[in-house]
Amino acid sequence: MTNKYFYDTNNFGRVAAENAALVLIKYQYVNSCPATIDYPTISNTAADNPNSGFSTKPIDNIEPGNCIAYKITATNRANLSIDNFIMQDMLQKKGEKGAVVDSKLIAPLYKPNDYASDSVAIDNNGLIKTKISTLAAKSSYDFYFNTKYGTTQSN
Repeated sequence: MTNKYFYDTNNFGRVAAENAALVLIKYQYVNSCPATIDYPTISNTAADNPNSGFSTKPIDNIEPGNCIAYKITATNRANLSIDNFIMQDMLQKKGEKGAVVDSKLIAPLYKPNDYASDSVAIDNNGLIKTKISTLAAKSSYDFYFNTKYGTTQSN
């Protein structure tokens, strides 16, 4: 039978990462932990320097006690909406994956109503988690939060 394909057990073959419907990009920005931070006005840095704006580059030699703001962009490249979408990110914990200090969520959250009731509380370490939402077809949404790193390796 030509021009007919049979997909046993719904295996449609390999999907290249470049063709995935959902794309998550995590950016980071080193800051001095201001009491107020206007996340959307912080630009993605053209020099790709996490000390001057949101960047995807790794951070080297952050001073303890400083903060790192995160921007996670969720992009739905599909022609259909993604229902039951939850974005989650685990904060750095001392002793895990080479971390020498804990990071803690600090205020302010951007759009706090986006976050689930079981998401980590301000001034704590744990899992950042959003409420269940729908990511419309061909759309993007940015999630922002700021974290403070311990001032010594003992905390």
